[in-house]
Amino acid sequence: MSGHNNGRLEYDMTHTLYVCFSDIAWTDRKKAQVLGDSDERDGLMQRIDLSSVSPCEGGEHVLTPDQAQKAVAEFAEEVELTAPEDGHPQESTPYHWENQPYYHRTRLGKLIKQQKVDDPSNCLCLVLHDDIGVMLDLAQHQDDVVGWIDEWANSGETPGNTERDYTLGCLIESMTVVTDKVLSETAAAT
Repeated sequence: MSGHNNGRLEYDMTHTLYVCFSDIAWTDRKKAQVLGDSDERDGLMQRIDLSSVSPCEGGEHVLTPDQAQKAVAEFAEEVELTAPEDGHPQESTPYHWENQPYYHRTRLGKLIKQQKVDDPSNCLCLVLHDDIGVMLDLAQHQDDVVGWIDEWANSGETPGNTERDYTLGCLIESMTVVTDKVLSETAAAT
């Protein structure tokens, strides 16, 4: 976050905030449109009623520092991933599917210090929805997996032999496993 107050948000607890995450800056026209149309604002932004937030318990879309340390992946996770046997090396990278690499392991104390918060018990953390980012991450993960399958299918001495051999193996296995009895039972079940 950048801009006003070095990225620090300070509001009276009686305010209602409208927030959203965006990879790109909104144009002045889009800002005016959202400010002028409550339906547009409700559709594109999260509404956070600060009057319902407790400094000790947090609230909807708002976490206390203790809650953030447990719930936010960058603070909470201490996972050392290892790729599965014969797995793709990328599988040992945390959040490898992120379209834009936002995940960076860090400590909450470091973030609070960067924001020059004098008393950590006197701050709360906003939790923003990023639906478009989630969809981009899912699409990136699908692209990664398709790439891995393509890489696997074209591996071996001659490109394409691995996929051919796998398909033939499945055919041979099905010929030995599938009997008239299995076919009859399957047909009866459908």
